[in-house]
Amino acid sequence: TAIALIQTVRALRGLKGDRGDPGIPGIPGRQGIPGRDGLNGVTTVVTLPGTPGIPGRDGRDGTNGINGRDGRNGVDVNPADLGSLRALIVQQHAQTRQNINTTSQGLVAGVKGFFTTQLAGITALITAIANNTYIEKALSVLTFAATVHNGLMLSNNLAQTLGTVIDQVLGFILPKGLDGNPISIGSVLGKAA
Repeated sequence: TAIALIQTVRALRGLKGDRGDPGIPGIPGRQGIPGRDGLNGVTTVVTLPGTPGIPGRDGRDGTNGINGRDGRNGVDVNPADLGSLRALIVQQHAQTRQNINTTSQGLVAGVKGFFTTQLAGITALITAIANNTYIEKALSVLTFAATVHNGLMLSNNLAQTLGTVIDQVLGFILPKGLDGNPISIGSVLGKAA
């Protein structure tokens, strides 16, 4: 049948054709973004200190020395040598005493001069402060303010005390006013003032 024949022909593979012509080269692609910088190489050599060794052992004791010769208990000392040694020792003691005295005197004089200078400076400062008229004026103003304050407080306390005494006396004589309340001179004086 015709349909079967068409299907058979379609199922058959054809022969391989000749190689085609090369195609037209394409346009070049876009340039890529720059790459990242590489890591720096090691340029220095690091040396770590080694661990210290253990301490060595103590050395062995040396051999004993040869015993000395016995002395003669001063029997063979020349008296002239003995006198010159005594004179040398006396001279050294005298020189040492002189050096100590000179050093002590210089040190005492220096300390005394230092403190005298410092004391003179402090005395001048205190004198300048005491003679300063601004400080005297400020002290006068503060003294005046304290005096006025004390006078006002004393007057206020006297008035309060006097009012309380009169209230107590009137409380014994006149226990109550006309309206039935106790009479208070302090409140009357307070309203008047």
